[in-house]
Amino acid sequence: MVITDILIRDIPDSQIEQIDRRAQHAGLSRSEFVRQWIVSDFRPAAQVTTHDLERLEALAQDLDDPDVIGLAWS
Repeated sequence: MVITDILIRDIPDSQIEQIDRRAQHAGLSRSEFVRQWIVSDFRPAAQVTTHDLERLEALAQDLDDPDVIGLAWS
């Protein structure tokens, strides 16, 4: 695997301060915080399986029942 550096110019100071605050809150350096942010944002989407759709169907089977919906919002 090839590791490449990225230089990003002209980021406003206010945005850098916000990144630094978030990184500090997470206990990370700025570089590690931004690296994790980019990696997680470009993570491949999970593939939906037939099993996933069957589970969703079972969970949603009574959502057209007014009594069930009424209980959900009370």
